[in-house]
Amino acid sequence: MGMGHVNLNKAADPSLVYEIEADDYICYSCSLGYSQTEILAITRSFERTVTNVGDANSSYQAEVVAPPGERARVKPTKLSFAKLKEKKTYRATFSSNGKRPSSFSAQDNMIWHSGSKYHVRSPITVHSK
Repeated sequence: MGMGHVNLNKAADPSLVYEIEADDYICYSCSLGYSQTEILAITRSFERTVTNVGDANSSYQAEVVAPPGERARVKPTKLSFAKLKEKKTYRATFSSNGKRPSSFSAQDNMIWHSGSKYHVRSPITVHSK
């Protein structure tokens, strides 16, 4: 099960990798149209752990482009790594800004920037029925 496109040239030097569990796909499954009955727990907040496989002594700044009708917050907004294979955890939370219809699906991105060298993009899908 995947979450995006693979650029083979960039895959050889990814800089960050995600620690993913089966439960991490709950929100993604919602975006595919599964009902609340089919998915017992729907979360609007998620926590992710990433592993630095890029450069030691590096940092990444979060840029979140929230889907229309949503507010997004990431904590912490900056991840700093002292060494390779170091792990860091962040939490992303989404809430309605009151401008979305009751039934909608929207997608945008969260990007972790490490200067001009690395840009790690994660798609965000918000789905409601």
